[in-house]
Amino acid sequence: MGLHHLAFATVFLLYGIWGTPTPDTIGWLEIAIGALLIFLCLPKLQDLKSTEHIKSDTGFWLVVAGLLSGLIMAGVAGNAPNAVTRDLLAFMFLLLPFWLSPYKEDPIMRKLLINGSVFVGISFSLRFLASIDPLALANGTAFSDPHYSYLANSPLVLFTALFMLYKVFEMLHHNAINIVRIAIYALAMAIPLIAMGVMQQRATLFCIAVYASILCLWTILTKPAKGIFILAIGTALSFYMWDNLHELLIVLWEKTRLSGANMRFMEWQAVLSQIDGNMLTALFGKGWGSAFFSPAVGNVPVTFTHSLLSMYLLKIGMCGTALLCAYFTSLVYRAKIDIAKSPFLSLSLLFPFLIGIFLYANFKSLGFGIILLMLCYGINKGSEKEQLYPVH
Repeated sequence: MGLHHLAFATVFLLYGIWGTPTPDTIGWLEIAIGALLIFLCLPKLQDLKSTEHIKSDTGFWLVVAGLLSGLIMAGVAGNAPNAVTRDLLAFMFLLLPFWLSPYKEDPIMRKLLINGSVFVGISFSLRFLASIDPLALANGTAFSDPHYSYLANSPLVLFTALFMLYKVFEMLHHNAINIVRIAIYALAMAIPLIAMGVMQQRATLFCIAVYASILCLWTILTKPAKGIFILAIGTALSFYMWDNLHELLIVLWEKTRLSGANMRFMEWQAVLSQIDGNMLTALFGKGWGSAFFSPAVGNVPVTFTHSLLSMYLLKIGMCGTALLCAYFTSLVYRAKIDIAKSPFLSLSLLFPFLIGIFLYANFKSLGFGIILLMLCYGINKGSEKEQLYPVH
């Protein structure tokens, strides 16, 4: 294990134990994590000396466009330095697959990436649940995040729940079933699931329900006896926990009735009204740190939106957003072999990826960058056929 492995592991350790998805200020923790990430990025700077490498790397052109247009337009608009810094950090997190690409074929880095992500997901969930007042929940308080930490909103929390759910089904597909490992995976899945339930995240809970249905159907089609057994256990647990499930469904329905789609479409209209005043802002945005009055949060001025696309349309305009879409497309295209080998496992990354792009503001966090990094590195180097139908 090299020094870069130790640095990478320390990033996850610090982030999981003390970090938050979107900190209000930059403290010692953020500086330490930033220093470690900069150290890990040093090999990439050597790659950038290659002209051929630059020409073929969408990430490089996104960095150039983001820095130039974002900073110039921010300077023209006179945006607050603190807001500019926060936006720039979120932008750099999106580029983790670009900066850390030299380690893509390192198996130790891949293991640290997966295990570290699960550690952060469970740690964030436990820290969030520890901050909840049980009496408030018992008295019917609909939502409780007393410190507005949004720990359970991290993409890594959803990834952990989905990944552990997959591991449960993977173990059940083996001929020699290991009850202890299944129990450990199930517990690791339950912790983030409970955290997201308490935080009433409709989109993430819906994703888990859909993913569980897909895996169950897949098991029924490939291993009918085990599939029916899993379905029976799931049905029994649903009946046993019906009071809790029914209460959660009522709360989620009430939240939907009161807030609907959280005025996402009106938020898009507000963003478009900010940049369509002239051709310059339409093409290059209003710069890092730009704010607008968002109908999704009560028409108060904020520097973020609930969709990655609308936020970067505001910040770097149509040109920058087009490059960002090209960058994401290249990531998915390069991961096509891993996705083809393990389509069900890949969904554990694609669900958090799509939620960040369209529904939640968690794309501003280091966790979303780590999701992209896992998409780049691949979280499975074997095929699902090899894993789920092993030779004994």
